[in-house]
Amino acid sequence: MNTQQPINSRSPDGELLVRGERIPVLIASASFLDAVFLLLRGDRPNDRERAMLDAMLVAVCDHGEEPPSTAAARTSASTGNGLHTAIAAGLLAMGPKHGCAVAAAMELIARSESPEVIVREAIAAGQRLSGFGHKVYVAQDPRTIALLARAKELGYHGEYVARALAMERALTAAKGKGVPFNIDGCLAALALELRIPPAAGNALFILGRLPGLAAHAIEAAQQKSYIRTATSMVTL
Repeated sequence: MNTQQPINSRSPDGELLVRGERIPVLIASASFLDAVFLLLRGDRPNDRERAMLDAMLVAVCDHGEEPPSTAAARTSASTGNGLHTAIAAGLLAMGPKHGCAVAAAMELIARSESPEVIVREAIAAGQRLSGFGHKVYVAQDPRTIALLARAKELGYHGEYVARALAMERALTAAKGKGVPFNIDGCLAALALELRIPPAAGNALFILGRLPGLAAHAIEAAQQKSYIRTATSMVTL
């Protein structure tokens, strides 16, 4: 991240700046994704970086009614809460097993040890590897497959993606069954390729899923009946 420019500062004439850029200039010349890069990484993206992040956010925009965050948002909205409350309920349902594993997966993939050593040590310690495994997709996560294909087109199927895929192979060999490289892990590897800092990793999933939470909350509120029992929850 660009450490030379704080998030907010003031111009000599008192105008608020974002990472050193005037907001009216950003309105006229930047896309929303440009602003995301500017805030989270500290500078504007090039065309390929923008396209890659765009695909990453699309990949996590929605995944049905069952994920904990979506079920929480729908349940909250169905009881008469406002949209902002329902979305907040969805966000609060996220955690290391759903939606907030990206930062940990980034740190894991970026470690200096070989993928094989990382996997071996984790298995020996009985630790779960963030970014791998899925309760629904036991062989491959189709979102990951599509996102990696897009990454290859854009030139971001690089070192970190290769390390993550090597870890997937090592896990599969050690477990004797498929342990898929999941969407959180894919976001993590690609965020590293884009030079987004690990501290901002979970923000990517949250940012991508927000429109889905909003849409589900609106739909649940319009159905005019409140949800009495929780939807079956899975790790997504």
